[in-house]
Amino acid sequence: MQVTSHHFNQAIRLEESGSDAPGSNDFMHYVPGIVFLLLILMLFILGIKSILDPHTLPIRHVSVSGNFTHLSPAGLEQRASNVVRGGFFNVNVETIKKVLTEEPWVREVTVKRVWPDAINVFIKEQVAVAVWDDEGLLNDKAELFSPALSTFPANLPRLRGPEGTYSSVLETYRYIRGTLPAEMKITELVLSDRRAWKVKFENGIAVLFGRSDLKKRVRRFARHVPVELRDRLQDIVSIDMRYTNGFSILWDAGVTAELKN
Repeated sequence: MQVTSHHFNQAIRLEESGSDAPGSNDFMHYVPGIVFLLLILMLFILGIKSILDPHTLPIRHVSVSGNFTHLSPAGLEQRASNVVRGGFFNVNVETIKKVLTEEPWVREVTVKRVWPDAINVFIKEQVAVAVWDDEGLLNDKAELFSPALSTFPANLPRLRGPEGTYSSVLETYRYIRGTLPAEMKITELVLSDRRAWKVKFENGIAVLFGRSDLKKRVRRFARHVPVELRDRLQDIVSIDMRYTNGFSILWDAGVTAELKN
């Protein structure tokens, strides 16, 4: 029994000694890796802090390009420069876009960073295709913008209609213009609150197309009026196309005649 106890105690001492030594060695084995990771993390944090520092690679040059008719590149560059804050990596591009699109003639803004200290801005200018009532101008996508009245281009057609009908009125204008001869220039197209169409031409003639069968009535007008009445257009005050198979004419002398086809 004594021998057994002696061997039993010795086994316990060996087991305890064996359980401590490997754990300590394992920890020391990982220390260099942990220190290395901590160094990498510190360098990363310092790098981020340096990049976010507005004094790191400050923006020194702002340039604006595009095809301009109503906009001043120098004025746009000044607008952009006034809001440039920070360095190359943290300059707020969206702020630059926002301040430039506040100019009504600016349609689209693209901002690019150019290493190491520049900002290039490309601007698309609005192209007006019509005057909308007394509110502003329409571009080719029927989007309304409202620049200063003094900047309105000359000789644009004037379109009118209820609120929210920009697209349908512009589409109708394009259809009528494309159906009629080029010399029949439209100066005004009106959609009334009752959804009736009225056109005024450069030669002074007003044409009532009414609420229904618009395309059919436009085609009938195109077939007869520019051809059959070419030599008498200057004597016409207005034409009413709201007939099933014809139209009526108000002549300058005040005589009304009705034509049937």
